[in-house]
Amino acid sequence: MRKIAKGFFLAGIIVLTVMGTTKCKKDALEDSWNGEVTIIMINQSDQDTHIFTADEFFDASNKIPPGKRREVKIQLQRTANSTDSQNEYEEKQLTIFAGRNGTVIITKTFVLNFNNRKIYVRFDNDDLFT
Repeated sequence: MRKIAKGFFLAGIIVLTVMGTTKCKKDALEDSWNGEVTIIMINQSDQDTHIFTADEFFDASNKIPPGKRREVKIQLQRTANSTDSQNEYEEKQLTIFAGRNGTVIITKTFVLNFNNRKIYVRFDNDDLFT
């Protein structure tokens, strides 16, 4: 009985330590975020597909083979009342296109903000979804 109590106590210390470390890292990440949002576009269809943003066109650089992905970084603009000590950024709508042979199959608009700093967008032959 004594060993069980000791083991439980030791496990409790480890859990508290890990939780504390994780929280500190999360707080540091929030304080240091620079307004950059990462869009990861994944082709889950059975054919090569162009998946790109409104700032791009059909191009070899955005043609994604089945099962592969590409990454794009988008910089959000700071709000007018943002200061160096308090980073605040505007929400932005981003339209993503999927198509083949110069023809757009589907477009979808996503909202980028602090809560969506990394977005996975998947194309499955019919739809774009997160």
